Amino acid sequence: MKQKELSLLNRIITDSKVCHGKPCIKGTRIMVSIILDYLAAGEPCAEIIRQYPALTEKDIQAAMAYAAWLAHEREDSPLKLDRNSGERTLLQHYSSSLVKGLIERAEPLKKLKHKPSNGKFKELFISNVLNSFLSNQFGVGSGIIVNQQGKESNETDIIIYDNRILPPFIKEQGIGVYPAECVIATIEVKSKLDGREFEKTEKNAKYLCEKIYSANGFYDGYEEICKRPPWCAVIGFDGNPKALTKKEGERYLQDKHLSYICIINKFSWVRLKNGWCYHPQDLITNEETKRFIAVLIDNIRTLSQQRLKSIEQFEHHDWLSIYIRDQKEIKEYFLNKNSTVASRAD
Repeated sequence: MKQKELSLLNRIITDSKVCHGKPCIKGTRIMVSIILDYLAAGEPCAEIIRQYPALTEKDIQAAMAYAAWLAHEREDSPLKLDRNSGERTLLQHYSSSLVKGLIERAEPLKKLKHKPSNGKFKELFISNVLNSFLSNQFGVGSGIIVNQQGKESNETDIIIYDNRILPPFIKEQGIGVYPAECVIATIEVKSKLDGREFEKTEKNAKYLCEKIYSANGFYDGYEEICKRPPWCAVIGFDGNPKALTKKEGERYLQDKHLSYICIINKFSWVRLKNGWCYHPQDLITNEETKRFIAVLIDNIRTLSQQRLKSIEQFEHHDWLSIYIRDQKEIKEYFLNKNSTVASRAD
């Protein structure tokens, strides 16, 4: 099916609480089957709309697109309709509604000419969805990540951190400076994720993993932090980089520092133990976006537990003192450490 026909299917929902889970036009209780019955009987669109004033011509087109999709549905179809929609759980319905709400809230921003405000709103929308699923020990903000040496990351759209390890040192209105030990994941938010923006995001992820979480930026004994840098992710509201198609993506992503990639309502890639996994567009349940969120949050919890376990093996470690005290010994330590590394490189 063409993209235009697929987009029409956004107007159709299945909800076990509405018409026993039968496909209906969004915002109404008018079943798709009723529209198709009228069309099969030769009734013109104008007559159907007269009978059902809540309908529009696009709703009728959506019903026809739905029938066309059913007629040539294949295993590799980009749309996977839930055949047991009436059996979907509360949380499955709720999570899909969160994603659909995210899409609907972002839609009016296309008319907002001020790009920084547009981007900030979208970051806040994503953060709110994440907060719905994160437990209390995690916080969500934006800003800069610093290591024990004081080296700073690039500005990051969304930072997910564990308060049990260390809190952000500075945080006002959600913007903060975060010690590297507590940061579990970073997410870049893009209005349009094209090839150029993807490469820019990957470059920032590489800098974070290789420079901020380099052994040179931490005292000896803190190596476990360096071995487990944060998960790096990117999510876009639009775009379709050619390199991230199902055919090309797995090969292209092999050496990347990003582990989670999603274009809402189009596709997602997640890095699993056995390699990259692609999920196609799903206009009914938004499964491609839900998978991105769910797998990322599951792995945030796992990485957080690993970090805590590595910390708890020590009877005592200086954490806050390294960052905030003006000790001559600390400065000399990092000067000596970095000069030693530099001499080895020569």
